[in-house]
Amino acid sequence: MALSNPRAVFGIHSIVPYDRTTKIPFGIIRVLGGGEISLEAERIDLFGGSNRFPFVSEAGRIDSEFTFTAKEYPDFMFELFLGATVVTTAAEAGGSVNNVANVTGTTALSVAGVAGVSVDTAADLKFGTYLFVADSATTGNIFVQANIDAAKGAVGNNLDIDDTLVLVAGPFTIVAATPTNIAELGVDLDGGAGAIAMTIGDSFSFEIFPIHTGASTIQVGKEGTTFPEFAARMMAAKLSDGRIFEINAFRANGSGMPIGLTENEFAEPELTIKLLFDSIAGRVFDVIALDGQ
Repeated sequence: MALSNPRAVFGIHSIVPYDRTTKIPFGIIRVLGGGEISLEAERIDLFGGSNRFPFVSEAGRIDSEFTFTAKEYPDFMFELFLGATVVTTAAEAGGSVNNVANVTGTTALSVAGVAGVSVDTAADLKFGTYLFVADSATTGNIFVQANIDAAKGAVGNNLDIDDTLVLVAGPFTIVAATPTNIAELGVDLDGGAGAIAMTIGDSFSFEIFPIHTGASTIQVGKEGTTFPEFAARMMAAKLSDGRIFEINAFRANGSGMPIGLTENEFAEPELTIKLLFDSIAGRVFDVIALDGQ
C-alpha cells in the first residue's frame, strides 16, 4: 500500500463574510493578495532553583487572527471593518444634481437668487462639488472643488479654471424665472421667481453626479460607530487534482481598514479579522479538506 499524496494548501481563492444569524453572505472578496491564520500560543513555563530549564511548560492563551491583503473595496468591507453606513444610488442615465444647500447667508439659494440647479446636458456633467458665491446683487462666480472630470463632455466645454479654482467663464448673471446655462458643467442655474437681489458673499453648494451605473456614499466615523460580528469562509485555490481547502470561521470581528492613495499603485489594504470562540458552535472554526477524484 503506497503512501497517500501530502495535503497541500495553495494560494487563496476568496473570502465570503456572512451573517451569523441568517447565513446570508455580505458579498465576496475575490481580488486578494494572500491571507494567513495565526494561531500563536503563549507558553507558560515553570522555573525554580538554579535550573536553567523549565520543569513544566503549558500552553496559555492562543491569539487567533486571520490577516489578509485585499485589492478591492466592496461596500461591505467598509461596513464590517469601519462600521460605516453605506447609501447606494442606482444607475442614472441622465446624471443628477444633489445636495443643493445654502452655505453662507440665505439669499444665494432663494426666490431672490438661484431657485435651484438642474441638469441641462447630461453628457457635459462633471463630477464634483461646486460653490456659487454672489459677487453682486445679480451675479456670482462658481468655485470648483475637483477637476477630475475636466475634459469630459462636448468639445469646447472643458473645465476652464484659474488658480483660485473659479470658472473663468463667470461671473454668471442670474435672471428672474430664467435658467442661466453653465455649459462647462452641463447644468442650469434656475433664477428665482422674485426680483433678483442677492447679498454679496452669500453662497450655496451643489454636487454633480455625471452619467453612471451606480454610486455609493460611505459614511465613516459616525457617532456611536460599532463593528459588527460576522462569520466568514476563507477558500484556498483549487488544486489541479481537484482538492479543495476551506476554513469556516463561525464568529469573527474586524476593526480598522487603511485606504491607500499611492502614486501609480493600486491600493492593497492589509486587514485583520479576530477569530472568536462561538458558544453556539462550541468551537472557533472548521477546516474542510476535500480530496479530488
